[in-house]
Amino acid sequence: MYRIAEKTRSLLLATATPVQLRPIEAWDLLDVLGRGDESVLGNTWSRWRNTPHCLDMIMELVDLPENVTEQWEWVRNPLPPKAEHWDFEVLRRRLDLSDVQSVVPGNDLDRLRPPDRARLSELFPRFVREHHPFIRRIVRRTRGQLESQIDPETNEPLLQKIGVRLLGEAEREAVRLPPYLQEAYELAEEFCATLGRRMKAAGFLKTLLLRRVGSSIHAGLKTAEKMLADWDDLEEDIDEEDEAPDEAAAPAGSEFSRSLTAEERGLLTRFVEALRANQERDPKYAVVRQCLLDRGWLRLGCIVFSQYRDSIQWLAGVRLDRPAGDLKRVLGQVAGRRDRQARHRRGRGRRVGYWLELLSEAGIITLRHNRHGTLRQGRDHPGRPRPADVLRQRLMRTEG
Repeated sequence: MYRIAEKTRSLLLATATPVQLRPIEAWDLLDVLGRGDESVLGNTWSRWRNTPHCLDMIMELVDLPENVTEQWEWVRNPLPPKAEHWDFEVLRRRLDLSDVQSVVPGNDLDRLRPPDRARLSELFPRFVREHHPFIRRIVRRTRGQLESQIDPETNEPLLQKIGVRLLGEAEREAVRLPPYLQEAYELAEEFCATLGRRMKAAGFLKTLLLRRVGSSIHAGLKTAEKMLADWDDLEEDIDEEDEAPDEAAAPAGSEFSRSLTAEERGLLTRFVEALRANQERDPKYAVVRQCLLDRGWLRLGCIVFSQYRDSIQWLAGVRLDRPAGDLKRVLGQVAGRRDRQARHRRGRGRRVGYWLELLSEAGIITLRHNRHGTLRQGRDHPGRPRPADVLRQRLMRTEG
């Protein structure tokens, strides 16, 4: 991107990422845009190149500087063109600057008369609100605006609206907790309550255990087995996928106990045994099968997302890197039926294969029925975006 920007006279960058969630990403885009163009972020010594400070200032996390010399450093490099506001036109006229010159020497402040310096101090708060590089260079278009604004050339909306109907939001659509899983939940709560008598991190571990077993029995089972086998290394095995937004971070090492008592180990063992006895009866699997087959999602193409890698690997039938799962057989059976139907309709158009993408925070597994009637399985590689980001972008495009 940097090399392209340096060789391009006109550059437009578009992103679907909500940069207000990570403002540094907006600065990254401006950094690309400003390669070879000092009117964007100024030159190498510009205050707008100091990312922590400039972002904090425009987000009102720090107080604005009151010293006119400090204010001048922010305004002059780069100085907005005169068309931005009357104040900038006055400053440029006093210094005999054309709009072609974006960066003003720092010592030019001495050339400004006292009334002009007073003008600079008065305009500075407005400059930070309305005329800084982020405001001047970023054009924000909301989905609602794009869907309602009519393109005069086509007389159609700039973005066609795609409605979404959410399933599982109603009380009657919730996945009920069967009795055999209720027992496991109660054991997990009892284990964490016992652990909490001597360990600060018990609340975090309770959330981790219950969230994972709620994702799938397999994910809860793998986590509990890891706790029993490698409790000493548990702190190092906590992944980003265990930390949800707006929640407290994983506990520090000092909050972990280095061993389990006999009572704690006994409760955790009973929890593992309860999950092992019922791992073939996961209620989530029945819901997935119903959606894929009864609702016809497999025919349309489907993305199944889980926060946890273990759940997705279980769902795909990938264990110890050997594909052998019921879902894959189902996909193969359905694909086989599609093949037979296609043979009966010879010459009636090109056959479209079924596809199913299973995504997690850590990787992507794609089961695809290709045009030869076979199943192909692929995994993500480092060159692709994180699957969770891919999913979020796809879902954002279908919000309605």
